[in-house]
Amino acid sequence: MLATAAVTAGGLLLPSREIQAATTDVGETDHFWYRLAPEHPYIDSQRGNKAFGFGLGKVYLSEDNGKTWPHEAVFRNADNITFSCILGNGNILFATRTKLYLSTDNLKTHTQIIVKDLDGSDYVPHTSLDPDTPGWYFHSLDGEHTWEVEGAEMLVWGNYCNVLGGAVPVNIYYSTDQGRTVKIAYSFGENPAFQQPGSKEQDWLGNPDNPVMARHIHSVAYNPVENAFYACTGDHDRDDNHECHWLRGSYDTARDSWDWKVLVSVNSNSRFKSGGINFVDGRLYWAADANGTNGTMPHDRGLFYVTPRPRGCGKAHDDVQSEIRIGEHDHRRRCDFVGTLCARFAL
Repeated sequence: MLATAAVTAGGLLLPSREIQAATTDVGETDHFWYRLAPEHPYIDSQRGNKAFGFGLGKVYLSEDNGKTWPHEAVFRNADNITFSCILGNGNILFATRTKLYLSTDNLKTHTQIIVKDLDGSDYVPHTSLDPDTPGWYFHSLDGEHTWEVEGAEMLVWGNYCNVLGGAVPVNIYYSTDQGRTVKIAYSFGENPAFQQPGSKEQDWLGNPDNPVMARHIHSVAYNPVENAFYACTGDHDRDDNHECHWLRGSYDTARDSWDWKVLVSVNSNSRFKSGGINFVDGRLYWAADANGTNGTMPHDRGLFYVTPRPRGCGKAHDDVQSEIRIGEHDHRRRCDFVGTLCARFAL
């Protein structure tokens, strides 16, 4: 057995033993080889050959795709970890429901990271009226959170929240220094539908200066061709408020500032209600998650792609269409995506 020393933030020295993964459960398909993950620990994130896992009051790091786990540390709140990311330099940023932590030495130590708000002040999570439901401040739905932006790695993600665990604000977070500093890039407004039960309006969660409301963030993606980020949100329509939005954000490296534009706000029966968006060679791909009962039926579903164009180009492009044609229909129309994306779809 391999023995190492793991030091927690509290200074405890603990013997660590290597966890062996099963090596017999292997197989292959026409496209890849696979090996079943170990029963323990729960693997939360991977990068290259590294994997971060947690469970049973500890956090773990593997350097051989989960075959062995030579790095571990006691972390009493491990069962409440909701987010993790392995950075390019080896740093590991992970989060519980309300707190962020950074390890720079393969989990030997970890320190809490205090998020910076839009105005540069400390962003302190609210004190929940119910201590058992403090909310998920950092939990994400998508899996890719780091990109190379102007020659340096950048971490950007949004929280998928207000489903379990209590009410929380909806934010997009970012870091440009390998997780040592985490800031808010965008903060959505106060959504009346997702507040703490019994709270007063003056105590509502969210950005009071932003009229754009969402339940949570489905995805944040980066398009290197434009040097721009895109985000999509959910989830439904509540009174006169749409929660499904697409946003485009530009980051100014020199000024450490963001410029966000809302591209579209739609009802939940729209193709633009999407669980995720991805860029491949400058083209944006997404799957529609339309499931509302409003608007034109049947649901506007399918796999779509579009090529971002200069604002207001006003053209229809033959190279942009739906990946899936619903039924036998092949009629076309021009679609001006709020003056920013111009596309032709096959419906």
